[in-house]
Amino acid sequence: MTLTKKIARRLADIFAAHGPDAFDRQSELLLGSVGRIFDVGSNAGESIDRYLKTFPKAEIHAFEPLPESFRVLEQKYRGEKNIFLNNVALSDAPSEKKTMFLTAAKDSSSLHEVRPDASEHWQNSALDAAGSVDVRVETLDNYCRSKNIDGMDILKIDVQGHEMGVLKGAHGLFGDKKIKLVFVEVLFISTYIEQSTASEVMDFFNHNGFYLADFFAMKNKTRVLQSDFIFMRG
Repeated sequence: MTLTKKIARRLADIFAAHGPDAFDRQSELLLGSVGRIFDVGSNAGESIDRYLKTFPKAEIHAFEPLPESFRVLEQKYRGEKNIFLNNVALSDAPSEKKTMFLTAAKDSSSLHEVRPDASEHWQNSALDAAGSVDVRVETLDNYCRSKNIDGMDILKIDVQGHEMGVLKGAHGLFGDKKIKLVFVEVLFISTYIEQSTASEVMDFFNHNGFYLADFFAMKNKTRVLQSDFIFMRG
């Protein structure tokens, strides 16, 4: 049995009995001391709200490429001096125009097209195609360099199969040990074409000196569909 399958089976066994939620757990792991958070894939601000509640004094840099969702963020956080909104996607190379594939549920949209058989596992219409939009793309390394940012306490990633693109675009930050904790959603089901795999993500963190500190799974009756992993720098 592969490491990925072992972890998936373990997730399915213990998720129901899990204690604190993912945001409380991040606070525990960082001893409540957080000065800067990067929220990659902010959608309508759900995670921003949780981070503000948990770390009210933290500086938050939010990245949301979809125009409609970004307008919601602008209206919601207008006047918030510690929140910096960016209408861009993050990947491993900058681009002025890249196709983002829209889905019926906006938060399932991705830089990767949905697989034709994806609905067999998710069993709802959230992944139904809803067109596409061109978005601007940047890398984490370039963004931090342009803003004179020397690191972050938390990097949260929710990008629907494009996790490795975001991580590779932060090669310098990881190499210089400028990130303390990463909270990342990882798919265990083939949902998007050429999506990042759980084993690729885990290998990346292992090679960069991080350990798996905790996980929170979403599953159906027979298998784990995805998991939110918390990785800490060792």
